[in-house]
Amino acid sequence: MPKSSHSLLLNFILTALAQIFGKGLRYVVASLVIMDLGAGAWGEISYALTVVTYLLFIIDFGIAPLSTVYKPNSQIQDQYFFHFLVPWRLFLSVVLALVVALVLRGQSSANMVLIIYLLALPLRSLAMEWWFQRKGFHGKYQMITIVRQALLTVLLLSGLIKSVEAFAIYDMLGEAIIAILAWILGPKISAEQKKVPAAKMLWLKTVIQPSSLLFVSTFFIMIHQNVAIIILKKMTDFVQVGIYDYSAKIVLAVIMLGSGFSIPLRRQMGILLRESSARIAKTIASVQGTLLVLSLLFATFSLFFAEKLFALIMPLENAHLSAQVLTVLAVYVSLAFLSIPLSEWIFAQSSKWPYFWLAIMAGTVNIFANIILIPHIGVVGSAWATVGAEFCILIYLSVFAFKRISYSSAKPALFVGLGFGALWWAQIQQLNVAVVLLGLGAYLALLVKLKIFDLNVLRHLRQS
Repeated sequence: MPKSSHSLLLNFILTALAQIFGKGLRYVVASLVIMDLGAGAWGEISYALTVVTYLLFIIDFGIAPLSTVYKPNSQIQDQYFFHFLVPWRLFLSVVLALVVALVLRGQSSANMVLIIYLLALPLRSLAMEWWFQRKGFHGKYQMITIVRQALLTVLLLSGLIKSVEAFAIYDMLGEAIIAILAWILGPKISAEQKKVPAAKMLWLKTVIQPSSLLFVSTFFIMIHQNVAIIILKKMTDFVQVGIYDYSAKIVLAVIMLGSGFSIPLRRQMGILLRESSARIAKTIASVQGTLLVLSLLFATFSLFFAEKLFALIMPLENAHLSAQVLTVLAVYVSLAFLSIPLSEWIFAQSSKWPYFWLAIMAGTVNIFANIILIPHIGVVGSAWATVGAEFCILIYLSVFAFKRISYSSAKPALFVGLGFGALWWAQIQQLNVAVVLLGLGAYLALLVKLKIFDLNVLRHLRQS
């Protein structure tokens, strides 16, 4: 096998392992923090990381317009271009970190945690800039992140981390190590590259260009995904923030699992666009049916098993609340799984405007729904706000699709709704779990028999 093939294969394996073990280790770390320091401690960490994520987005937006305009004439110009961005990225990171830290200036535990993570912001910016400019380094970057999570796990298990501030410091030290390795192992600028002024002149022209559709839509999608953490912090306490974030991370893993259909579906859509609308509608419905089966399995877990597992790491009251949040978010999962195939179809048409208005609608609905519901039902209200926003997304996508193809999501949605209703009824009646699982198996067999999803279409999709 050629050396380049070995490199590509190794990078693929490292990236896959990072996705699997990285997410799993993060859940282990979160569970240990909640077990040792409480849900409130994880809430403080989640809030700090959310703020840092928004700041990183602002920094990237300062650089993002360049990547959409810049067309290098040679590899030398391309490398110099990215190296020129490093000081700009670091400058923005330091300024934003200092501004937020000066605004806080509090002695509370939450403010100290946020300030510690803000100090790591320039380090994370530097690491990302250097690691991602070299082929094959993305997988290695993720593997080092796994090692970092593993070390945090060991420190938590050993009892060396006794406060949330200590956790943040150790986490920041991990960022420092990654940044140092990126600086040492990352690509270097040669004397020949430094003589190329094109990138510098282009940067001066583009860095002040106005916001793009991509920036606005991405920002509102970020709001849709994690604005609940910010609003919960303002209106409740860090315990509810921690409970919501912990449940939301489990849901995100399920969504990512379902999104595994996105890549082959996206490739298939390019072919289907040249065929009949009936074929497109059939493929969309087939993928929806399969994903909805996954959502029913997740709903079963959240209704009958989640509270027992949560009770192993947190007080019973918090475990019950976490299970409630997870159960509501299971509805969100089913709505998201209905939306994924539709969004891929729109993506295949290279249509930006539907995404733009969809993102604004989702973010806006989520903000107002959180503000209205949280005072009445607390963290469960945040979960319902997320469900409401995703329902609006599904309606928007369905209307957009219905105008162009013979599409209706009523059939798969009806059957998954019946399944959800039966599961909730079984929980209220406190039926034996074994009976519930047998009933679920029979129901899933019925869905296959009725061809709610077409196995032949899915097999063809997988092989595409």
